[in-house]
Amino acid sequence: MLNKKSTAIIFYFFLATLILTSCAKPPAQPVKEAPPSATEVPPPAPLPTRPEDSQDPVKVAAIPPPSLDEARATVARVYKDAVSIDASRNSGFTVGDFNGDGSQDIAIIVKPVKEKLPDINHELAGWLLRDAGTDRAPEPGMKRIPGEQKTRPSITERDKELLAVVHGYGQEGWRNPEAQISYLIKNAADSNLKAQAKKSVLRANKGKEIPPLIGDVINGTLDGASGFVYYTGSSYGWYNPRGYQAEIAKRFPH
Repeated sequence: MLNKKSTAIIFYFFLATLILTSCAKPPAQPVKEAPPSATEVPPPAPLPTRPEDSQDPVKVAAIPPPSLDEARATVARVYKDAVSIDASRNSGFTVGDFNGDGSQDIAIIVKPVKEKLPDINHELAGWLLRDAGTDRAPEPGMKRIPGEQKTRPSITERDKELLAVVHGYGQEGWRNPEAQISYLIKNAADSNLKAQAKKSVLRANKGKEIPPLIGDVINGTLDGASGFVYYTGSSYGWYNPRGYQAEIAKRFPH
């Protein structure tokens, strides 16, 4: 039999074991990785876009100005040998976004080659013939006859100079080899070409009657009168401030 001393020792031993067991920490649980927050998830990569789908106006505006050699090369690429550029003209070409699509266009004064008039006027030629003296955007309230067909203009020996406009394609604009849409326009500006931004034109003519504008305009002179050439949506028209005001007053008398 155990004596009182042995019994006390055993009792205190079990009591100490019980206390130590109850104070022991539970086994560590495996740490679960928290899911990344919304701010840590990288954004999806943007889908590739074509230059003609989205134009950056800053980049378009940053395109360097054309040289005479580039203007001559563009005329040769688009019109072959049907027209020629007058190398003596320092103000015979200008650039801007004339049709408002975000791509830079070029306007050049050219001379039709007499021997090439049949090619210039051919209905399958790779350019559009227009007459800025008769083609214009409809003014507010102006009625149009449904199904009205306009007579296709023709270039003759009397047309000493034409305005060639090549619409740009993509961010390269008119320098792009794929830029092929072009106009040969008679009765348009014949000297002092200078592009003016659409916003600038509207600001300068606030409160005045001017044609509805789609893009930038081509300031110049025609037979000594100042005005500008503007895109109508399907053609190019000539705006003469004095003539336009008289025409508006005649059509819509107050």
